Amino acid sequence: MENAVKRSKKDERRDLGLDEDGFMIAFSLGGEGITRLNVLKEVDKKGLDVTFILLGRMRRKTERELKKY
Repeated sequence: MENAVKRSKKDERRDLGLDEDGFMIAFSLGGEGITRLNVLKEVDKKGLDVTFILLGRMRRKTERELKKY
């Protein structure tokens, strides 16, 4: 890490295809089979401009539910 090239947050986001200036939330899909998709649903319902970065392994049921959004 000492020799890592310093880059701006905007550059990193651009390279990942993410909004350079938008609000982002790192969202854990949970453990022990717990997922809180209601948070995603509320953000969608309110029309907020938020990008979620989903962390963790997604079960098929969760994946099907997310495809609705």
